[in-house]
Amino acid sequence: MALSLVEAAPVPAPRIWSVGVHWTKHSQSAVSAGKGKGVDVWECVREHDSTPGTQPPNAVYWRHVGRR
Repeated sequence: MALSLVEAAPVPAPRIWSVGVHWTKHSQSAVSAGKGKGVDVWECVREHDSTPGTQPPNAVYWRHVGRR
């Protein structure tokens, strides 16, 4: 079924960052921005397996997309 101009494909929710996850380039992660502030969404800029020290914010692995 093709999408019409008014319909949009659903946008998947970003995955919550955790240790031991394989992140592909362009995948998105969500990290709490603090109580009542929502979450910060980050885009992976370098494929990697998450370990302590690779979590966002980290410009080697992530680019900030925005807050939801």
